[in-house]
Amino acid sequence: MKSVSFFKIIYSILIFTLIYMWSVYIMDYYTAGDQIIYNRFYKEAFNLSFLETYILSRGLLDAGEPGFSLIIFYATQYLERVNFVSVTNAILAVLLFQSVNKRQNLWLIFFFLITNYYVSVLFFSAERLKFAAILALIFLKMRPGYLKNVLLLTPSLFHFQYLLLLPVVILGLNQEKISSFIRKPSFGLPAMKSFMFIILGVCIFTFALRFSATLLNKFFAYSGSADIFDLIRVFILSGFLVFISKDRIIGIFIALYFTSVVLVLGAERIIIMEVGYIFSIIRLLDINRAAAFMLIGSYFSFKTIAFYGYVFECGHGFVCK
Repeated sequence: MKSVSFFKIIYSILIFTLIYMWSVYIMDYYTAGDQIIYNRFYKEAFNLSFLETYILSRGLLDAGEPGFSLIIFYATQYLERVNFVSVTNAILAVLLFQSVNKRQNLWLIFFFLITNYYVSVLFFSAERLKFAAILALIFLKMRPGYLKNVLLLTPSLFHFQYLLLLPVVILGLNQEKISSFIRKPSFGLPAMKSFMFIILGVCIFTFALRFSATLLNKFFAYSGSADIFDLIRVFILSGFLVFISKDRIIGIFIALYFTSVVLVLGAERIIIMEVGYIFSIIRLLDINRAAAFMLIGSYFSFKTIAFYGYVFECGHGFVCK
């Protein structure tokens, strides 16, 4: 057991080093698109107070998440932007490895995970969402308890899009209880749990009220952008999600949720979360699951090749304009 833990540490160090070096290399080429404004934000935030950094974030990035401003407030004091992005990418990569390191076929799953198109997007494009992902991965590793449930709200302070994933996180963490309730409804609830649900509800309501204007602006900015290709993709992914789910009832609920949100908000920002959820639950228990996983994983890995092709050609990871 100690030998296995030792090798996991070695693997984590190796992954951290390789992703750090890869990120430093790519950042020399990834200079266009959103990176222009993020580079400007990082430079102008130097020596500002936290409040001034937050105001600058609202003005330059149209980003109202205070957690991201707090990270930048501290990071600009110690790291150049290239090192900052590279270190955070390496941390995310290690956390992704740790999230799958107890599964059978570890390296196959991790290979398709780390070469997934949406992981590259998190590395270099979706900077605020990356910090929400890092925090969520840390808190999901905690032991079950009330503190964990409360802390799982905090990634939304780094990217409001995480709020769309929160119902899925809650369903996933409580799927046995929810499934049992669906099959045999019981409305008894201990006083402490009732109290915690009330506290959680008050926190969510307060958060939504405080950032209501920003959340509404985000909703209207992303709403109504799905096309037929988006729907085909989400239907395929949702079908695969149900297929690999340990509890099919919960899988159907989550698949319907993702599909419904795509119909309202469009696909790209939702599919990144659905893909993340699929990797969080995937277990290659038989040849059929493995084959389907490799087929879908290969599709997103080929998209990654195109992503870096655009980086070298256009200065960012998307079609040149």
